[in-house]
Amino acid sequence: IILPISNPLSVLIGLFIRSILKYISIFILFTFATCVSLYVIIVAFLSPCPPFHDTTGGAILVISCYFLTYLVFYYIRLVIGNRVRQEYQNHSGLFWLGAASQMGSLLGAIPMYLLINIYNKFKSRNACQVYCID
Repeated sequence: IILPISNPLSVLIGLFIRSILKYISIFILFTFATCVSLYVIIVAFLSPCPPFHDTTGGAILVISCYFLTYLVFYYIRLVIGNRVRQEYQNHSGLFWLGAASQMGSLLGAIPMYLLINIYNKFKSRNACQVYCID
């Protein structure tokens, strides 16, 4: 429910806060978002008994990290898109940015499909079953 808010919120942040177009700031934001997303992936690999399981704080932490990851990555896409639009006056720059974005989505979806559907690395929990005994 909260994830679809991250894309419009990143656009609003880009409107009200001047876009940071320096490469180092993009790299710092990218590194931060990657570290936060690695935490979410590690929690997913540790399921059905991740750290802070069955606690309100753990749920808030994972949801906040997931939302923050999407928010920062969407903002980075916005900043890169603005930079490409400014540097390439013809429309081929934005076309190739979109093509690269779609290729990245494909290259990310293939290993996730293999991990989830073929190798069964992620396990879902049944609501009425106790998995973790503390």
